[in-house]
Amino acid sequence: MVVDKHHRLRCAAGREIQIVIDSTGDRFVHVIEGGAEKAPLALSDGWARETVTLEDEWVLSLPNPTTVFFFPNGDSFQGPIGVASRAGATSTVAGT
Repeated sequence: MVVDKHHRLRCAAGREIQIVIDSTGDRFVHVIEGGAEKAPLALSDGWARETVTLEDEWVLSLPNPTTVFFFPNGDSFQGPIGVASRAGATSTVAGT
């Protein structure tokens, strides 16, 4: 599905954000949290999850069109976002 939207995210310094990396290397930022009793995030083969700790405030403008993934646990990740937009961040990547 293609959605024509203009969406800007602002995250404070020190915040941890979740990013999923698809099998082609594109990154998608966590936008919507699933329910309180949600299951763990299940990713397809070849996908990974990355936890990013922001050293500086981060303002991200999602692309238009934005690709949106809704996972069975209710989480939503959107993007793709560029690696350069994560300046001032440290990260840890975990495979599936």
